Amino acid sequence: MGLEEAKIAAHPLPDFDRPPVIETALSVEFAPLARWTGADFGLFFHEIMADYPIAEVQAPIASAVERFGQERWVKPQIEIQVFTGEPLVRYWFKNEPEGKLLQLQRDRFIHNWQRVGNRPYPRYPQTREMFASAWSRFLAYLQARQLDSPVVSQCEVTYVNQIARGEGWDVPGDAAKVTPLLGTLPGQFLPSPEVLAVDARYVIPPERGRLRVALQPALRTTDQKEILQLQLTARGSPKSSSTEDILGWFDLGHEWVVRGFVEVTSPSMHARWGRVH
Repeated sequence: MGLEEAKIAAHPLPDFDRPPVIETALSVEFAPLARWTGADFGLFFHEIMADYPIAEVQAPIASAVERFGQERWVKPQIEIQVFTGEPLVRYWFKNEPEGKLLQLQRDRFIHNWQRVGNRPYPRYPQTREMFASAWSRFLAYLQARQLDSPVVSQCEVTYVNQIARGEGWDVPGDAAKVTPLLGTLPGQFLPSPEVLAVDARYVIPPERGRLRVALQPALRTTDQKEILQLQLTARGSPKSSSTEDILGWFDLGHEWVVRGFVEVTSPSMHARWGRVH
């Protein structure tokens, strides 16, 4: 048992019977695969289509590497790179009934779970295994095609939660009932705010990455109901590009997301979500 595993075993993570999570993602970013071509998307899809039968083309995702020191103020930008005359694209490979989504571009590999109907969300050990299995197949494909192995620069753990109006809050000013990050102004002049949002970030010491917390109002696309969307993203660099070190960073990031979620949400909401411990 490693140090992180021993720490978690000694201090179990909080748990909920009815968490508001609607999506999770485990992601790695790596140096662009120089010899990867558009044909490889199709060939890799052929390898996995029994488990991910739907393929869609999407716009690419920008680089989002966490930086420290003076560089922490630099916003990541999409770098325009030309490889064999082909544009940078991202592919979705989906298994809609199971809520599984694999996202792939020349410099990024993401495995998502998305809630489908009332299906319970898979707990972290299951999502970790989903990523590990898909990542192993990707590495095997690269090896079979004699392509370079990914040089991983960043790992990311994301949990998206949606809290519908009427489930602990009724107007945007009630956001303080959801999170202690927002308080109530003591004055009597201003009315209840029309919009409240949170954009906070916390360093994972010693500069192993950051936890980013974002809360904002939105309309749920499925039923146009007003929601507060709370997204927690832990992002940082693994010790190496090995699968073991990638999964080890995911374990750290997951712990920060879960413990962070508890601290940025209120006890009254914990009771609503059925906190176990």
